[in-house]
Amino acid sequence: MSRRPVKTHTFRRRRWLVEDNVKLPDGEFGMCEEPRLAGCEFRRIQIPIDGEELHELDTIIHESIHASCELDEQCVTESATDIARLLWRLGWRKIDD
Repeated sequence: MSRRPVKTHTFRRRRWLVEDNVKLPDGEFGMCEEPRLAGCEFRRIQIPIDGEELHELDTIIHESIHASCELDEQCVTESATDIARLLWRLGWRKIDD
């Protein structure tokens, strides 16, 4: 079973454009626009899908938490890593196309 492309996703009743084939600046692993941008129909979340599996999972969760909640960076980072590690231990793995 191959991965289906995801173009949009809803987090807490807000629609987000999902960009997963992006080149981010050095040192950046993902990007999430401010959830409360005024006047925006869609906000953007950028998640490169080309990294090491556990790190990729961590980044997806990290940016999703940013889209869902207004938390400080340390809280988001710790929560995303904890969730990714739990899912990894439970057997989550990426399926190749």
